[in-house]
Amino acid sequence: VWNPLSYTRTDVVRVPADGLKLFHAVVGSDGKKIPIQFGEDGTMVFVARNVPGFGHEVYCPVRSPAQSDGVAAREEAGSVVIDTRFLTCSIDKSTGAMRSLKLAKDGWEVFGRSRDANTFQIFSDDGDAWAIVYKDSGTHLTSLTASVKVIEAGPVYCKVRVERSAGASTFRQDVTVYGALDRIDVPTRIDWHEHGKLLK
Repeated sequence: VWNPLSYTRTDVVRVPADGLKLFHAVVGSDGKKIPIQFGEDGTMVFVARNVPGFGHEVYCPVRSPAQSDGVAAREEAGSVVIDTRFLTCSIDKSTGAMRSLKLAKDGWEVFGRSRDANTFQIFSDDGDAWAIVYKDSGTHLTSLTASVKVIEAGPVYCKVRVERSAGASTFRQDVTVYGALDRIDVPTRIDWHEHGKLLK
């Protein structure tokens, strides 16, 4: 695993998994086992630890399992909740919005009193390529029913897929939380077919 940046990194590694399904972990040069997880696309995923800046680390796959990175998903009071040692994230099952993001270190509620984070707004736009001319106050997509499903849950990460539609357009977000990282990734795919409208 190469790190092209100037600082030490701990981050996600994805490897084509052809012929690797018999393995359950990787081992670094320090001899420590790191768990792996196979994604829905068959890719092998793990979190490389402390790879030096402008340097590399070598990981060898092994068949014996490793301890989980400590991530789990559960359902609670109309939400999907993902827990790690860094944070707890709550996603509303009816709207797909993030209702809560609490940091484990100090109990800080990142969104404060808001219960509709990570949402889209659609505005009517009467402008052109150079100017935006709002025609209304916008529509939050949380006002529309969403499909919210846990599609992957393993020793490395949990992924919750949120799917919505508005007009002729569709929206898909994969809220992904890794047990070994203090962040949330939200890869987003939008199939946009609206005219005279702006997405924010």
